[in-house]
Amino acid sequence: MKWSEMSTEERDRLVYTKVMGNPEICKGKTTIRKCDTPSRKIGEIAFSYWVATCDSCKWEKTCGSPDDAPKEHAPWVDIPSYSTDMNAAWQIVEAGKFHSVELECYLPDITEPALYRCFILVVAEGQPYKQYASKTAQEAICLASLKARGVRVEP
Repeated sequence: MKWSEMSTEERDRLVYTKVMGNPEICKGKTTIRKCDTPSRKIGEIAFSYWVATCDSCKWEKTCGSPDDAPKEHAPWVDIPSYSTDMNAAWQIVEAGKFHSVELECYLPDITEPALYRCFILVVAEGQPYKQYASKTAQEAICLASLKARGVRVEP
């Protein structure tokens, strides 16, 4: 997969599941109910639709028929903006999932933009340092942590 082709939400969900260890699929039960919209004429129905809801999270989806309802869904949670917010990206560092995390800012020339490198050591898995460089510190942390978890992401 290509990081540059992913939306911010896709990037953050990838870090949320693969690095932070949260579930990809909600374990809740999906319930489907029919909703009728009354017409302006008394006693008539203008149209009907179906709504699928989860009993354990806030997920809800409108469907044309019960057959259109997804059988499973990703958990409906507020996922931190790991790839764009430094405070959220720092949660990866503070989570204690890696032996050590080093972040450095490299300024090749005063006329060029800074480059951030993140080095991650995973001792428990016998892996050497994994590193990634990016234009922002948040992306460097996200990409290095994904690499350390064995997730292959191209820039």
